[in-house]
Amino acid sequence: MFARLSVGLVLVSAAVAPAALAIRLTPGDLLVLDATNQKILHVDVATGAVDDFAPRGGGSNLIAVPRGIASSPEGEVYVTNYTDAALVKIDAASGAQSIVEFFSGGIGGPLDLGTHPAGVAVSPSAPPVNGSRDVYVSSQGALYRVQRNLFGTTTTSVPYPNGYEAHEGQFLSIGAIGFGQLFGYIYAPPALFSYDGSSETIQVQLADVIYWVRGLEYLSYSPFFSAFLSIVIDTCPLLYNGVDSFLVTLADYAVGGDLSCPGALTTTPQGMLPFAFYVIDEGSNPPRIVRFDSAGAPPPTSVVATLPAGAVYPDMAVYAPEPGAGSTGAIALAGLTALGALRRWRRSEVSRRCPSPA
Repeated sequence: MFARLSVGLVLVSAAVAPAALAIRLTPGDLLVLDATNQKILHVDVATGAVDDFAPRGGGSNLIAVPRGIASSPEGEVYVTNYTDAALVKIDAASGAQSIVEFFSGGIGGPLDLGTHPAGVAVSPSAPPVNGSRDVYVSSQGALYRVQRNLFGTTTTSVPYPNGYEAHEGQFLSIGAIGFGQLFGYIYAPPALFSYDGSSETIQVQLADVIYWVRGLEYLSYSPFFSAFLSIVIDTCPLLYNGVDSFLVTLADYAVGGDLSCPGALTTTPQGMLPFAFYVIDEGSNPPRIVRFDSAGAPPPTSVVATLPAGAVYPDMAVYAPEPGAGSTGAIALAGLTALGALRRWRRSEVSRRCPSPA
C-alpha cells in the first residue's frame, strides 16, 4: 500500500501541484505542526521561507489533530494523531503518508496505545536485527516503545509512576548517553520525568515552582524546556517568559522581551555547530520562530521566520538525517567540546545566580 500511495502521489502531483514536491529538506530545517489546519509546515532557517510539507502533491491527508512530531535519520517523519491514537509516517522526499503498520491490528483498528498519544521520538541508535529504529510515544498514562523484530512487530509500555496515570505525556525527547544506551525526558503534568530506557523517574515537580511547560528538548547534559509562570493555564503573564535549563536547580537561560509567550521548542541536530535552539513565540502576532544561540549572556537571539496567524502549533522538530559521507569524527568531537564548554558556563551561572539552599 505504501508503494502504491507513493506512485499515486507522483502521478497526481505532476498534473496538480508539481511545485509542492520540490521540497527537499536539509539538515537543520524546521518542521512545525499546524494543528488548526491538520498539516505540517516546513521552515527553511536560512531564508525564513515557510511552505507546506504535508499534505502535498494532491494525495490523501492522514494527519488529524497532530500533537507530536519527530524525524528519523533515514528521512522519515513521524506525527502522532491525538484523537484517533494513530502514528502517521511521512516520507520526507515524496510526501507519501501511511499509518505505521505496527500501530494497526490488521482489521483497520489501532492497537491500544492509550487514549491520546502526544509526544513522539525516534531512537538515536538502530537495533542490529534489521536496522529499524524504535519509536517512542508518550500517551495517557504510559510511555510506549514500538519496535520491530524478525517475526513482526512488538509494542511495550512503561507506566508512569503511581499517581500520574491520568495525565497525558505532553512532550518526549530522547538521546544517547553511551553505546546503545538511551536517556530522555517526558513532561506529564505537573512533573518532568527522566527515562533511562527501561523506567521513568520524577526529575522535578514543576508544579512546586508554578511552571507550565510548552516545549521540551533533550541535550547530553540537560533538558531545555520552554515555560512561563502561570497560575491560570494558557495565559502568558509578563512576570516571566523564557527558556529554562535543568541541571541541579532550575535556572533562567533566556528571559526578557525575546518571548512574549513561549511554545514549542527544538534544538539544532547534535554535532551541528554553532549549537542553537528555536522557540515558537505564540504571543507575537503573527507567531514567530526565535533562535537562541549558545554563547553570550544573555544569549543572542534572532527571528528566523513568521508563521501563519490563528493556528495552534503544539510541537516542532528539526530535520536531522544521517551525516553525509563527508562528515568526520572531528566534527562530532568539536560538537561535544562546544557542548562541554556550554555546560561548564551554565554550571557557573547556576552557582552564581541560583545558589543551593543551605
